[in-house]
Amino acid sequence: PDGAVLKVPYIAFLCLVAITLPTVRIIYNIYDKKLEAGTPLPHSSAVLPITYCIFSAIIGTQQFLFAKCLSELLRLTVEGDNQMVEPFTYFCLIMWIGTATYWVYRMNDALKRFPGAFIIPVLQVHFTMIAIVSGGIYFEELIGLPGFCCPGYTGFFLGVVVVFIGVYMLAPPDHTEHTEQHAVTARVNFRRSSELYKDEVQEALNKAAQSFREEEASREALG
Repeated sequence: PDGAVLKVPYIAFLCLVAITLPTVRIIYNIYDKKLEAGTPLPHSSAVLPITYCIFSAIIGTQQFLFAKCLSELLRLTVEGDNQMVEPFTYFCLIMWIGTATYWVYRMNDALKRFPGAFIIPVLQVHFTMIAIVSGGIYFEELIGLPGFCCPGYTGFFLGVVVVFIGVYMLAPPDHTEHTEQHAVTARVNFRRSSELYKDEVQEALNKAAQSFREEEASREALG
């Protein structure tokens, strides 16, 4: 809608995003560094995936906002109000491609960092919730619903709850603290083995270089 970006609710949402993004990133970095050092902080198995999902979803869900903006601009163009000459159209196109690509990358990266059967449902919960909030605020999609006690809002929130319950049921039922701690330990062991492998490769290269230098010195002595 015209002027939606200037409305107070959306400005408040942007301010909240500006605070949330760096905050969750800092928290994630702190916990991740402790994990790499082999001294994970308490509840690392919960804090790391949740902060990762929040940061990813806030940016990734904006693809829907820009996609809907593009559809509205295309509708206006078809109706005779040409929007293809407006810079905002191409801004939305670039941002849509960028945020969609970012989301796919973060999903693939999440599968490398966390157990897939656990992290995918968590990602989808955050993605769905933030998409509903951001789209509802920017496009004022929730304003047209009846009052909170009326069937409009009741049905809407009930539908959201059903979606979240369904996603929750996709998670492994045996995802206990033991398995979470096992996942944390596995990440630590993997990083340690990677560092050990790099050290072994470097040592082998050094030995090969030393052997080559010794052979060269022997040839020069014989010559």
